[in-house]
Amino acid sequence: NIPQTVIVPSNNTKQSLLTEARVPVTAVQVIPCGIVMPKEKKEDRSGSGFAKADFIIGNVSRLTREKGQQFLIQAMPEVVSLFPHARLMLIGGGGDKLFFQQLIDELNMAKYITLFDYVADVHRYYECMDLFVFPTVWDLEGFGLVLPEAMAHKLPVIGSDIGPVPEIIDENKNGLLFPPGDSKALAQCIITLMKDKKRREAMGEAGYKKVTTEYNISIISQRIREILFEATL
Repeated sequence: NIPQTVIVPSNNTKQSLLTEARVPVTAVQVIPCGIVMPKEKKEDRSGSGFAKADFIIGNVSRLTREKGQQFLIQAMPEVVSLFPHARLMLIGGGGDKLFFQQLIDELNMAKYITLFDYVADVHRYYECMDLFVFPTVWDLEGFGLVLPEAMAHKLPVIGSDIGPVPEIIDENKNGLLFPPGDSKALAQCIITLMKDKKRREAMGEAGYKKVTTEYNISIISQRIREILFEATL
């Protein structure tokens, strides 16, 4: 009963507070995380180590198992069996990097999967991607900021159907959803979009439009400022 307003980034978090923390419903305001809109997407892979003909699947998250990268790695053998030009880049630091590298080696996927550490200018890496995947299995996922970041680069997105992810991904509009932890279903989602360039482009445009109207930091920050101003009255 102390706070006048509690700001949360998703309806999923709101429901958690209402049921588990007994926060009054009238106090909760859902305001998603905002992003700085990038400049126009460039098709520039110079210095990335990838060929122009490669189809690059990307993921940006800390390298820990609750983020689900192991299922994305496990999906890749089926993907490359149909599309040998497919490549996966995993970007982020984390305690499970060695585990992921060992899994890559066990599956003989070293040719197709590259692990990157934390990078300062992540937008340059988004610009290299053709498709973005967010395979989280974390029950405490609060939002998933990397999804709007990828959508802002006009990328089609694939995400696990868990927590706040379905609030960001509109099924069959800006991306696809799959059951959390199901690497076979994930592989099929990737293959489906790899086969259909026009569908990927349409999803990319739909995602960009959603980011512009719902996750643009200019809009989000104004909403937060209004709440802070009201609190001072």
